Amino acid sequence: MEAANGEWYVCLKWFSGWNKCPHQPQSWLQYGPAKPYHYGKDHFVNLSPGFWQAKEDTPRWERLTFDQWTTNVHQMTSQRDVTWHLITSFNEAGEGTLIEPCETWDTTDTGMGYYLDVLHDIHT
Repeated sequence: MEAANGEWYVCLKWFSGWNKCPHQPQSWLQYGPAKPYHYGKDHFVNLSPGFWQAKEDTPRWERLTFDQWTTNVHQMTSQRDVTWHLITSFNEAGEGTLIEPCETWDTTDTGMGYYLDVLHDIHT
């Protein structure tokens, strides 16, 4: 971290043995779209609305319902001990997690759909 000279904030992706490294960054995160809720104590909460990797024939798990998504966002916002609140992802088409507007889950007059509406209403 000395190389950053106080000018950089270094956040690295977890890997096997990350917590045993003698030189630790300011924070860690985990890219994890294959889980709806991933908590990395003291570091991050990562939410994902669903997971269907582009090269697979079926989703590993279906899109979250309004109630499931709302529960996860509430749970994320209650975690005050973490540095990062992450959403994987807004437009990760290759991982099957894009959450583009869609008539089947448009729940308000915002036209953005419940994934974004819930984030706005609860997390702001």
